[in-house]
Amino acid sequence: MVFGDIGTSPIYTLQTVFNPSDPHLVPVTTQNVYGVVSLVFWSVVVIVLVTYVLLAMRADNDGPASWR
Repeated sequence: MVFGDIGTSPIYTLQTVFNPSDPHLVPVTTQNVYGVVSLVFWSVVVIVLVTYVLLAMRADNDGPASWR
């Protein structure tokens, strides 16, 4: 399942992973909680890094190359 909003998707991901009615239940243990939270954290960090930082680093005041 993919969630579109980067701000709230970790909340829904945690609900989905530990949902007791899911046929692929992940048991709530300390290791599983740390693992899922770690995956969500690093996913958000990578998405923000690639999407925003690298995109913003390419921006300049000259406009798009096609306008030159």
